[in-house]
Amino acid sequence: MTHSRNLTRRALLASLGAGSALYGLFTSMESAAQGSTAKRLLVLAHPIGSVRPSWLPVTTAGNLTLSPILAPFEPVKRNMVVLDGLDLVGDGGGGLHESGTVLIGTGSPTIAKQQGAGGSDDCAPTAPSMDQILLNKSPFLGGRPVGSLQLAADNRVEDQGISCAVLSYRSPTDYLYPELDPNKVYQQVFGNVMPGGPSPSNMAALARARARQQSVLDFSKRDLARLEQAAPASEKVKIDAFATAIRELETTFDAQANPGGSGSACQPGMAPAPFTPNVSESHGAVGQALLAIIRTAFACDLTRVASFLWAPGTSVVTFSGLFPGMETVAHHPHSHAGDRAIPELTAIDTWYSEQTSLFLQSLAQTPDGTGTLLDNTLVLYVTEVARANHSFEQLPIVVFGGPGVGIRQAGRMVQYQPRPFNDLWLAVANQFGVPMASLGSAQQWSGPLPNLFA
Repeated sequence: MTHSRNLTRRALLASLGAGSALYGLFTSMESAAQGSTAKRLLVLAHPIGSVRPSWLPVTTAGNLTLSPILAPFEPVKRNMVVLDGLDLVGDGGGGLHESGTVLIGTGSPTIAKQQGAGGSDDCAPTAPSMDQILLNKSPFLGGRPVGSLQLAADNRVEDQGISCAVLSYRSPTDYLYPELDPNKVYQQVFGNVMPGGPSPSNMAALARARARQQSVLDFSKRDLARLEQAAPASEKVKIDAFATAIRELETTFDAQANPGGSGSACQPGMAPAPFTPNVSESHGAVGQALLAIIRTAFACDLTRVASFLWAPGTSVVTFSGLFPGMETVAHHPHSHAGDRAIPELTAIDTWYSEQTSLFLQSLAQTPDGTGTLLDNTLVLYVTEVARANHSFEQLPIVVFGGPGVGIRQAGRMVQYQPRPFNDLWLAVANQFGVPMASLGSAQQWSGPLPNLFA
């Protein structure tokens, strides 16, 4: 019987193809049946720091009281650790928003670009980003159908520099520019479910099907049925969860494409959803659609590494009406208005907390292994400067996760004597099975951050 099953397994895996989503799902189920829990890593960045008096929470008798800016995270506080006292240590050239973004991603020195070669404030990295280093070296993160995702809800910058709009780098010269269009990302990621993968012909067929509000799963019914036959009995529920996660995502897209309608009005050839990147009025909708793709890709174990940028450090996203009487302001230009900008900056950062919390709550509501997707995902909620005056001291950093990624006693704040931000990356690397003694230049690290992981 075992010999027969092994033959069936080998035939199934050969037919699915090593790069397909269903191949990844099956191998993930086999690992789970043997007691292995998937770990994920997400770097999630919001722009232009915070307003420290309204950001810093209070701990009284061991109880964490969230500040006005962090209050939207109350529903996920049990998975939250606030870190205070980490300084981003610059080494090299570039403007502070630009170099800060590169420093957050890579932990390594920056190089200023020459005037006329991308802008006087632009800069370049000198090393790969840490998410890519961990993807390639960690025993927990690689080997999935989609290596990693790089997404952004807006990439408009105030000048011609691009460094503050990129978080991930394969190498100092290989920039992983984030994708903004949710429809394009959907096809790239979930085209892996189709027999033959995301080939040009499959992508064209999927676009036509999605215009008719058909599911990518309609292309894979036979393979899903075969997968259910071959899956370990204890893990078959994951096939239903896989299909449900994708259909829920597609329902969200369909609702955006035809608000208030049944979808019958959609004709072949129409775009699946009118998400419009780089338009301030759709900033939240585009961000939520992209984050929903990350959640579904994590839930289906298509990838275990992602980076997401709400907007660049020199963001020109406009906001209005976040409090009574608030006029329309462009985020980065207004941040230079001094003290009179504090109400707007506080409201904008609170808005990003609200939007991010919605996503984190969706992770907390998604079963995964013996816990939830948030329990098994390490989310670094970061920003490229500490506050609008360009300071790198006391970055407002929050980490989310749970037992699956080794978080030690969530729902608290840890205050450190000033130490480099890179110490957080060193602790994360160790937690993901990639021991690192140093990162960047000598002044950019002091050792793995203590008191975060068990």
